[in-house]
Amino acid sequence: MFSAQGRDEDSDELTYSWSQVSGPTVTFQDANTAQVTITLPEVSISEVVTLEVTVFDGNLIGIKTTSFIVSNVIEVVTESAQNKDGSGGEIRFGSLLLFVIVYYRCCKLIR
Repeated sequence: MFSAQGRDEDSDELTYSWSQVSGPTVTFQDANTAQVTITLPEVSISEVVTLEVTVFDGNLIGIKTTSFIVSNVIEVVTESAQNKDGSGGEIRFGSLLLFVIVYYRCCKLIR
């Protein structure tokens, strides 16, 4: 959210108008208010966006610009073959150990 604050010595009503000067296209939600929310685009490389707000009191105009960087964020997702709770390896090892013990006892009894 971006915010502008204007002041008029005559107490005239102020109007606000936000616009984009440069950069990848952003979407404004109600660009005619003192506070504006924008939706940023997805970018493949980091890019600079410049916005401009115009404040008008019916006679005089004030204009300010601001710039910011929209960055490309790469989300890395890794998956493993084990259960997500991490207990899959212990269960397999325990089962293998139990099998070896039972097999050893069984072979010992046969001899």
